[in-house]
Amino acid sequence: MNIVLNTEVNTVTPRIKVYTYYFMIAPFLAWYWSFPANGPFLAILAQAKWVDGLTLFIYFCFAHAFGLFGYGWYVNGSDKDATVNGKPNIPASHSILSLICCSLGTLLCAFSPSYLLPFVLGFLGIAASPFMFGIGICLANVFAINERGKIFGTAMLISLLLDLLMSVSPMAHFASAPLLIVTAFIPLLSIFPSKRILTYLPKYMLPTNPGLKPPKYYWLIFTVLLFGFYTLGGLMYFMVYPNMYWDKSNYSSIATVFYLLSLIPAGLVADSFGRKHVATLAICSTGLGYLMLIPSSAFWLQVFSSGFMQIGAATMNIFIWLSVADLSVGLGEPSVFMGRIFSVVVFSIGLSAWETKFIPLSPQNNILWAILAAGLFFLLLPLANLLKETNPSALKHTTSNPVTDNSIPIDHTIKRSTFYEQFKLTEREKEVSSLVLDGTELLIIQEQLRISPNTLKTHLRNIFRKTGTCSQKELILLFWQPKK
Repeated sequence: MNIVLNTEVNTVTPRIKVYTYYFMIAPFLAWYWSFPANGPFLAILAQAKWVDGLTLFIYFCFAHAFGLFGYGWYVNGSDKDATVNGKPNIPASHSILSLICCSLGTLLCAFSPSYLLPFVLGFLGIAASPFMFGIGICLANVFAINERGKIFGTAMLISLLLDLLMSVSPMAHFASAPLLIVTAFIPLLSIFPSKRILTYLPKYMLPTNPGLKPPKYYWLIFTVLLFGFYTLGGLMYFMVYPNMYWDKSNYSSIATVFYLLSLIPAGLVADSFGRKHVATLAICSTGLGYLMLIPSSAFWLQVFSSGFMQIGAATMNIFIWLSVADLSVGLGEPSVFMGRIFSVVVFSIGLSAWETKFIPLSPQNNILWAILAAGLFFLLLPLANLLKETNPSALKHTTSNPVTDNSIPIDHTIKRSTFYEQFKLTEREKEVSSLVLDGTELLIIQEQLRISPNTLKTHLRNIFRKTGTCSQKELILLFWQPKK
């Protein structure tokens, strides 16, 4: 996405240690992707209880989508502008209770009879919702726009490495009950760092720029993009990948390596070049994965096809989380926004699993692969329109100038010229200063001036040194302060 909200690094209040954030998110995501999501632990549970694992997964996804959507409306409520007022609108107690319920639900799965498992999985789907919101709020309010991608990409990598370690451990070959008892303690590892971060979050929050007004058809386009990608791309997990897992189990994990290796690069691309390139890469990689299945059904083509689809899934996940972080606060209703986006994604994944009950599970279905690839590439059209419409220059800000004093001169050009001469700014520094004073975000300044992030940082450092300021906010206040 090209929308940038939090661009300043908070130099006044202390920052939360990055490793604390990793320790908060990684254990929970390791549990989330191992069990009860589409990881191997759910398959082990289904085999031990003699039930259909795919059905359990569908129950979890639909319940989780309902929980995310409902919780978004619930926590917004009367505190819809809480983040604008300098405090998170998601209480820490909700996230802590969410982690405890996830742990208890996992224990229930270990001892529940098979006919109760769909209800327990549904309970887990709803219980996991508040903590996902907590992650989104932290990502939006603690870390600046140019560091969110690498931080979240690294956290996802750590969590999946933990998941992989558990999957290859001897514990993964035990009966379901001992395995789930151990797995139940994983969410509890996130309680202490989560409490520390969420309780004191207002103290660490970055300055925000609320009041972005979404353009016409914004939600429709965004929903079409997410629904189309996860409905079509999600079929990989339930058609191609299971076929590899059961027929060639020694090679089934090869494709997963592509997912792991693409997380941090996707985050770095998002930080340096914007969200548009990450989403485009996700769609093209997934489409290419389906196209590779058309000429032959050879197993090595299935491996590389699944590898490209895994790259697409990883980069799209990065895109979704960063989009939520970038837009949730600025659109004025952060929790409702998160609920909409997360629920569409999870519901689409569950729907793709349900579709496999009516589609032949055959990697030789060339016509189907061509249709799916064409459908994915077609999503580039609404994506381009969405990114065009959500460009900050095209959005209307309900908050305009930071100062509304009647003493502001009418001729701003003359005042800016005097301001530049007073501090002896170079021509390039004048261009950067002008955009900063207009409230332009850093990523947009890079695009307009066609300069790299390091070059922009150098210009800003020189401007701050000459003007005696330390941040964009101080520079704007210095410019607008009345003359004595």
